[in-house]
Amino acid sequence: MKKPIIFTFICSVPFIIWAQTLKFTYDNAGNRTHREVVSQPKKEQRIKNQNSHSDIILGKKVNVYPNPTKGIVKIELLGNYWEENIGFSLYTLGGKQLFTVLAASQFTELDLSTLPKGEYVLKTLLRGENYSWIIIKE
Repeated sequence: MKKPIIFTFICSVPFIIWAQTLKFTYDNAGNRTHREVVSQPKKEQRIKNQNSHSDIILGKKVNVYPNPTKGIVKIELLGNYWEENIGFSLYTLGGKQLFTVLAASQFTELDLSTLPKGEYVLKTLLRGENYSWIIIKE
């Protein structure tokens, strides 16, 4: 009776491991200062939410939507550590900076209506780490 239970456990371990990722933060001297376990969303969740990006930054949720967009991109910062000045910059795929917006509150809007159709990179720098999203303008 113990052999089938042990076999089932051993076979399920790889699936448990694949469902999560480890993220490490290091200081300037190369010492690890933070370890974060990031669970991967289920496949159904990724398919259901195709027009937005949800990411975890420093343990807080960030939503960037709609994507693709026809003009306005909304950035929703969920959490109470957003008291810092956070700037979001939009770049072309070639690396040219188009503009920067400071997030004054939990909700920030970017107006892309004057830009041509294409792909853009939305970047932010928070506590020494870069975060970026690909934004598609239709």
